[in-house]
This record gives sequence, structure tokens and C-alpha cells, in this order.
Amino acid sequence: FCLALMALVITPFFSTVAHYKLYLRESAVGVIFGSWAVGYICCSIALSLTNFSRLSLRSINLILRAALIFIGCVMLMFGFLPSMIPPSRSLESEIRLTVAFSALRFSFGVACAIFDVSILTFLVACFPHEVSEVVGLWETSAALGALCGPPIGGVLYDVGGFSLPFVVTTGVATVLAVGTAIVQEKSRTLRALFAQRVAEQRRREEEEKGKGEKKVAVSFTLKHTKALLLTFPAYQMCGSAVALWMGVS
Repeated sequence: FCLALMALVITPFFSTVAHYKLYLRESAVGVIFGSWAVGYICCSIALSLTNFSRLSLRSINLILRAALIFIGCVMLMFGFLPSMIPPSRSLESEIRLTVAFSALRFSFGVACAIFDVSILTFLVACFPHEVSEVVGLWETSAALGALCGPPIGGVLYDVGGFSLPFVVTTGVATVLAVGTAIVQEKSRTLRALFAQRVAEQRRREEEEKGKGEKKVAVSFTLKHTKALLLTFPAYQMCGSAVALWMGVS
């Protein structure tokens, strides 16, 4: 829900703002919107090669919440970028704004891919006998976010301008991330289910080790998965730093 909400909240107003207030051409707007898909595709392909499901459930759970919080930070930067890089009708200003917006949207796509792969892996591992039900509910929540995003974004833009939609949606995502973490820790049912799935995962790994059925490729991916995942936050931090540098230079 949060991802779809944040991804589509800009659709009612960004093209108009970009053209009349940021002085960006339609081609630049197309590059900005397309950069999200590029980041999502690249990250999804990379994750498909890492045997992501071999990570522990606790690690996946932490990755989920970290990705959601990072997405909120990216959205905040996206909302305040016009104030960091004052727009003008010059070609230099257009290039700087296009690169900065595209870098943030690319990072957003990378984080969304990490979140989607993590949540699907987590749901399948926790509910192996109700996969169709939980995935259906997850898709329904995404559709609700896509339904609410554009009208909410339009109303918030009319009320408070360009930055307000990003501030509000980031706040909602942060509250939900923290709230679900608290509910998970306080709920005895969820804690028992989580502990049971973790124990089952460890038992399967021990059985595989005992039988010697692990292949070299699996060992390789297990060894390098965490290192590869750590490159994504590093890249995202670099992209955000570049955007900030462009704003203050």
C-alpha cells in the first residue's frame, strides 16, 4: 500500500509543475519517470541471481523496514529538491534538475525492488500453505495504494504545494513501518508464528548440510548475498549525496 501510494502520489501534478515551474521539457519528464523502472529492473535482476530466499527471516524482516524508511527519505528529498536547486530557463538548470530527479527516482526503484522481493520471500516463508491468499491480500493492498495515491496527491498539492504530498506520504509510511514492527513484537500469535518459521528454516538448513546436498552455486550465492545487498544502500547514499551537492553548488 505504502509503495503504491508513494509511487503514484506525484502523477496528478508533477508534469504540470515540471513544465511551468521547473521549466523542464516533456523529454526530461519522461526520463525522470522512466528512471524508476530502470532501477527496479536492474535491482530485480541482481536479486534473482543472489538466491535471496537463503537469507534468514529476521534479516529479511529488517531489510523490509529499512527499505521502507529509505524510500521515505528519498521521497522527502524529491519533494524539497526544487528548493535546493532553484529552477531557471537555462539548459544547465534543466540538466541539473533532470539528473537529480532521475537519480532519486532510480534509487526509489531500487529500494522498491528490494522491498517487493523481500515481502514476497517473507510471506511465502511464513505462510507456505496459504501462498495464494496472502499474495492476493498483498496485491489488493498495492491496488488500494494505487487507487488512493493520485487523488490524495492532487488534494495535498492544492492545499500545500509541491512538498506537502511527499511529507505526508513519508509520514504515513514511517508510522506504518514503526506500527507494524510494534504489533509484530507485541502480538503473541505473530511472535509464535515467526519463531516457528525461523526454527523450520534452521532445521531445513541443517538437514541440507547433513545430507551434503548444497551445490557450489548455492554456497557462492550464500557467501556473497549480503555483500551484494550492501552495495545498494551504498549506491543510494551516493546518489542522494550527488543530488544534495547539485543543490548547494
